[in-house]
Amino acid sequence: MFFGARRQKHYQSGSEANSLDAVSKKIAEDVRKEIKDMKHPSLFSKEWVVSCDLIEKITKVVLMEREDLNFEAITAKLNKDESKKIEEDKHSETSSIAVNDEQGNDHSSTQATTSSGATSATNTSLDDIDEEQPVPKTTTVRPGTASLINNPRKKKSNIQFGSSTLHGSTFSNTQKKPPTSPSRPSTSGSSIISSSTHSSVNHKQQAITTSFSGDQTLWDRDEYCIRFIVEEGKLNMLLRILDEFKDEQAKITGGQKTMQEVLTTSDIKDETELTNKMNKFEMNLAVLMMYSFHSLESLQTLDMYQTLDLINKNMNTKTFLDNKLKLGDDVYKTTEYLVIDYLRSLFVHIEKLDESKISNLTIERKLLPKLIQFLEKTVSHMGEHEIIRCFETISAIAAAETFQTSREKYFGSDKDVKMALVKMYDTHVKKLLNNYDRKKSLRSLIDIVNRIKIEYGLD
Repeated sequence: MFFGARRQKHYQSGSEANSLDAVSKKIAEDVRKEIKDMKHPSLFSKEWVVSCDLIEKITKVVLMEREDLNFEAITAKLNKDESKKIEEDKHSETSSIAVNDEQGNDHSSTQATTSSGATSATNTSLDDIDEEQPVPKTTTVRPGTASLINNPRKKKSNIQFGSSTLHGSTFSNTQKKPPTSPSRPSTSGSSIISSSTHSSVNHKQQAITTSFSGDQTLWDRDEYCIRFIVEEGKLNMLLRILDEFKDEQAKITGGQKTMQEVLTTSDIKDETELTNKMNKFEMNLAVLMMYSFHSLESLQTLDMYQTLDLINKNMNTKTFLDNKLKLGDDVYKTTEYLVIDYLRSLFVHIEKLDESKISNLTIERKLLPKLIQFLEKTVSHMGEHEIIRCFETISAIAAAETFQTSREKYFGSDKDVKMALVKMYDTHVKKLLNNYDRKKSLRSLIDIVNRIKIEYGLD
């Protein structure tokens, strides 16, 4: 069942649950088929315009899963027409029974049988959920979308990552389910605690963490779109699409290609519409990749060379600052910002990935000095939570075993980079260490700053 049986159990029962479940399974099958059939489009072609809508749809589902909306809310949002049709059919059946009553037809035995069967099926289904009985595993067929309640895969994982909302998310005010047993690892260990002026949970603040403590795999959690992307082998294709898009975007920004040239290959009418389409495409795809990278299983299938090249090319100060002026808080959904989160994911999980390859590529591309130089010019334009997230990336790098033995290789020969890190820490980060969780998530950063201070005799 799509979006998790536990959510559905808490909100629906009987025929209403069965109606919603039918919509849910249809949505799951449709989404999986669309992901499976997704091709690598020529950028700015008619096929690219279609892929923009598909990626937007998938990202919306992922965001709603992260919002942990109740079953009815998700179903209604994704397919209002289908929900309405089922509701109309249900009313039609009721009307038919009423007509039979007026004509004196006896339908009670049939209705009782049907009702009994439905009740029995529903009770059996819910009992199965409570008992958590695994589905028999076959060797030739992967689990289908119609049987997503339980999954026999129970590998250990080290995952607790990701925000429940994103900055500027359109789902930030949608209805959430009341507290129940979480279907994905809890974010209670987040390094950001809600401020004293807000008693409710702040999901933006919960997002900032490098403390991974869950034991659920991607197959155990209600994150089916990410699962479908991984199982259908589409993650590296999406990575290549994003990389190529940023290259083409750079050509347009640099004057090597005009918007008019791009317009001739698509069905888009004018430059304003094209610009909006490009912005939405990048944000949706960059956010989708971010959530994909939060899963260890996704990272294990990733092309590390292309990933680190993407990070290297897009840690661009000028583009970030220009976008900050144009987009406001939506800049935190652009590639220039999210590549920092991609890098953090790699180093948080580095012990379960190819540590040698990731470390060597990071050193070759001088990613740590570039990140520090990027932050030196942008940190004053960021909010508190974005600052913590960025410096957690540096902390995750500093926590790697290879960093302990190759510290100077990571930093390079430029002393100014180390001085810049110390200055940013003292000016922007130190004052934010107002609780234990933040100090814990930045412990490796604090250690390296103290080492640099000792090395150069700084106070």
